[in-house]
Amino acid sequence: MTGAWAKATAVAAIRQRYPDFTVSLPVLDPFLKINAPALSYTQWEAWLALYHNKVLIIATPQDGAPRDERYLLEECQRTAQYAHLERLRKVGRYPEIHFANADRLAVDMLRSKLHDILDLAGSVNQQPQQRVLYVGGAGLVILVLIGSAYSLQDAAPTETATLAEKIYQPDPNEAISQTLTGIFKDSMNNRPLAGVIVALSEFRKTAITDEFGGFEITINVPRRHMVELTAHKEGFEDLTKNVGFSTAKQEFILKRR
Repeated sequence: MTGAWAKATAVAAIRQRYPDFTVSLPVLDPFLKINAPALSYTQWEAWLALYHNKVLIIATPQDGAPRDERYLLEECQRTAQYAHLERLRKVGRYPEIHFANADRLAVDMLRSKLHDILDLAGSVNQQPQQRVLYVGGAGLVILVLIGSAYSLQDAAPTETATLAEKIYQPDPNEAISQTLTGIFKDSMNNRPLAGVIVALSEFRKTAITDEFGGFEITINVPRRHMVELTAHKEGFEDLTKNVGFSTAKQEFILKRR
């Protein structure tokens, strides 16, 4: 479920290479200390994705979702995954997909931000039967929590291909639910800024950045639509910027007055 636990040398390498890791993600401070509690390599992949502002798709199985014969419930690992999910919630990241079985996971993944990534990579025109799925690495992390390992390979090939053919032909003018995610930082010290008022005036949507400088605003717009974002915080210059809906969390810098 959680995968292999990260060795102390691997955690030390993260600590040395990214000295500001806990500035961006304070929730991980206890796990980067010497002799700290262990996280799995899979869990560290998720945090590294967030640190580098890469796409993180979190999927959880519904109660009663079928497992294959390799599945073995280990209470300690399930507890670790629940704790991992709770830490992700603290930084404003929640499961986007709740799947009933492998077929539904395949469908929901193809309807997620994975499609935009494949589009940017030029992979959308590949044959659906290839069922491209990339787990880990710099571009995308797919994290399946509190469940056994599922993949597109588990779905029936003919059914998955049929579903993929339908899903891979999106109407570019169709309004769909899209989420703008970002983080605001101070230009002087590059630290996250809490309490920034973020607005998409055209859609009468606002948000206030959390303690980690993050925000999310969800609206219905076509895939390639640009929106005007404005930001305000006392003591800083106002920001107005046209932005698109990136697959990664976008970074905004506010200058002090």
